[in-house]
Formats: sequence, structure tokens, C-alpha cells
Amino acid sequence: DVGSKKELIERLAAQTVRKIKGKGKIPGNEEKRNKRGRDLDEYLGNL
Repeated sequence: DVGSKKELIERLAAQTVRKIKGKGKIPGNEEKRNKRGRDLDEYLGNL
């Protein structure tokens, strides 16, 4: 299914971006970053 494949790729891309952003850890920003990640997952899940 092309749609689910596209969604999977976008999800993987989002996870990768999140991991890269997570490299320079700033205390206190962890929760914000996690929330943004969850919001992004929900957004991608609702496409």
C-alpha cells in the first residue's frame, strides 16, 4: 500500500530528525521536544 509506505517513511524521517535534535541536549527542553515529537506523530497518524 503506497499510502502506508509514505506514512512510514515520514514517521521514520520525523524520528531521525528528533534523534538529531536530541544530540545537543539542553536541560528543560527535553519535555518540550518530547511533546513536539508526540504532536508530530499524532499529526502524521491522522494524515
